[in-house]
Formats: sequence, structure tokens, C-alpha cells
Amino acid sequence: MKTYSLSLILALGIGTTACSQDYEKLSNAEVDDEKVEIARNFAEGFYSTLKAGKVNSFRDEVTPAMTQVLSPDKQQGIYSQILKQFGHYQSLDYAETWIMKDQPKMHIVRFKGTFEESSKKLEVRVVVNEEGKIAGFWTKPWLDPLT
Repeated sequence: MKTYSLSLILALGIGTTACSQDYEKLSNAEVDDEKVEIARNFAEGFYSTLKAGKVNSFRDEVTPAMTQVLSPDKQQGIYSQILKQFGHYQSLDYAETWIMKDQPKMHIVRFKGTFEESSKKLEVRVVVNEEGKIAGFWTKPWLDPLT
């Protein structure tokens, strides 16, 4: 059985208090399609660039905190760990969008990610802030409830 290390967490730009937040799942009618597209483009670009042996250079698409957290060395280390445990990135499927009740402008977009060596889907979570910038991003084993 594969073990999942905390090192799979790529970044969390919204603070450590997020774990104790009350969340609300948005209905399909409430989902902001533009934020989902921003999240999808970021996640696909992030993984595809690393899969090609390059690193991402962020401009305005991420918050300043995310730029610092996802340095080129950190990106390479993250993908190396994912590659060892799950294989190369293959694709993403949109799953759902949530908000934190006390920060409703922060959209938590969840994708089910396919990686070539994993028989199970992984969660690729992207947090998009009210300005449309990436404020959080990580990958972990998929769990149906948002945790």
C-alpha cells in the first residue's frame, strides 16, 4: 500500500485556519464558470509544464505568496515526489466548487486528477480569490467530503 506524505501538499495560500472553516458546496447554477476555467488552466499548465521538464514562471495569475511558495526548486521537488508515487500527470476532470462561509469570495475548485501510475483519482484543489488569482493549490488523495 502506498503511503501519502504531507509533502504532496503543494501550497495553501489561505492560511492554516482553513481547516476549521465551515464550507458550503455551490450548486451548478452558483458556480462561477470563469473561476473554474482559471483554476483548470492553472492546474493543467502547472502539471504540463513540469511534465515537459520545465518550470512555471508565474506573473499575475497567482498571489505574491504563491509566487514565493512555488519557487522553481520547489516545483521540481513537488513533481518529483508526485512522479515517484503516482506517475506522470495525465488529465483533470472538474468535480465541484466550494466556498468558505466566512470568505465567500474565495472559491475552492476541486478536480479529480488522473496520474499514470495511480489507480485512484487524486484531488487537485485550486483556490481562486475574488481577483481571479490563484491563492492556494495542492494535490492529495481524493476524499468525497471537503477536508
